[in-house]
Amino acid sequence: FARHNTQDNVYARQMFNRAIEIEPEYGRAWAGMAYTYGFEYMYFNATDVNRSEAKRTSARALELAPQLAESHVSAGIAHCMSSEYQEAEAEFERAIELDPKNYEAWYFFGRAKVHEGDLARALKLFDRASKVRPEDYQSVLLQAQLYTSLGREDKAKEITRIGIDRVRAILELNPDDNRARNLGAFALLRLDHADEAKEWMLASMK
Repeated sequence: FARHNTQDNVYARQMFNRAIEIEPEYGRAWAGMAYTYGFEYMYFNATDVNRSEAKRTSARALELAPQLAESHVSAGIAHCMSSEYQEAEAEFERAIELDPKNYEAWYFFGRAKVHEGDLARALKLFDRASKVRPEDYQSVLLQAQLYTSLGREDKAKEITRIGIDRVRAILELNPDDNRARNLGAFALLRLDHADEAKEWMLASMK
């Protein structure tokens, strides 16, 4: 659905909006629209408008397409933004029940648990997300951050090395992936590779 930068997120929203104009009862498009508001709130602009729009559009997705895992994921994200963690958990679990291979369900369930403060559960969810999408670096590097928070620095470094390998593979395919460079830079710092970390951080800001 949406992407982790402002320009792509705006473009995705325009496309989903266009799809809804053509077919107002297209549930998948409503779920996609809800994702864009959720992503914008979490990554770019945490406003009441984005939170309320995420709730409105995800509710419409659930109404039109309750059989889609994506509808429940979008609702879980919306609930998480309002600190409604019990409701968010129910939606993510339903999404996983409908589609156990849905990466976003595992990943955002993990993020919700981080917000809730349940780091041990978040670790398990991010680990599952990293297995569902073997090329993903985010769920791996987030595990490393959590292990650091839990005082397990040896495990954090072990997981960080795996994450860096995934970041390098992604950057070979897409050298302009600034999120990969940004998260990778912090990971390199954890491994005491300060010079390369600085290069990656500067590159991610261009």
